[in-house]
Formats: sequence, structure tokens, C-alpha cells
Amino acid sequence: MPNMSRSEWRFPVARPFHLPDHTTRLFDSGGDGPPLVLLHALGLDWRMWSRVIPLLTPHYRVIAYDLRGFGGLSLGGSIALELALRRPDLVTDLTVIAATAWPSPAFEERPRAAETAGMET
Repeated sequence: MPNMSRSEWRFPVARPFHLPDHTTRLFDSGGDGPPLVLLHALGLDWRMWSRVIPLLTPHYRVIAYDLRGFGGLSLGGSIALELALRRPDLVTDLTVIAATAWPSPAFEERPRAAETAGMET
């Protein structure tokens, strides 16, 4: 990790975050920096950003949370684009990375499996 020794690095800790219809996990570094929201990839959770978060917190208020169900960078890109379209007053800059414009069967299969077999699978 650039500019950070192993002894300086600390694994970020998320807390439970309660929404009206479910509870998820949320990491929020707090602070006065510009907010930076990190959305995780398919099959992962907020912890995929654990090594990046300490590098970003000196410059940003970093927010990373578990998307309900499964997440996905493409889904995160869609969420970010929708937010920018609906509430441009909340978005200063937007960078969408590793998203796709083409659907994949997994995009439909994964939520369908969660609906029929539950979230544990």
C-alpha cells in the first residue's frame, strides 16, 4: 500500500444500518471532505474496498455499504447514474468504472434465486 506501512493500516469497521425494510452494513469515515460513495461488485460486500478506504479517507468522506442482496459494479453504476439524473444537486462528479451497457443472464438469475431460495444461497 503506497505511503502506508503495514502497522499503520487498519481494517475499516462497518456498523449495522437500519432502513425501513431491511438492515445492511455501512462504513462511513465521517469528516468534512467531499463524500465518496463506493459500491461493491457482484457476490461481494463493502469489504472489497477495505484496502482502498484508508488511502481515500484523508481526502474524502468515504461511504461504503452493502447493497441489498448481491450488489454489482454495473448495478452500482446504474444507481449512481440514476442518482445523478434525479438529484443532480447531490452529485459533483461521477465516475462509473467496470460497468456494462449490456445485460447478462446473471443480472436476472441472481435476484430470482434470492427470491425463491433465500438470501443465504
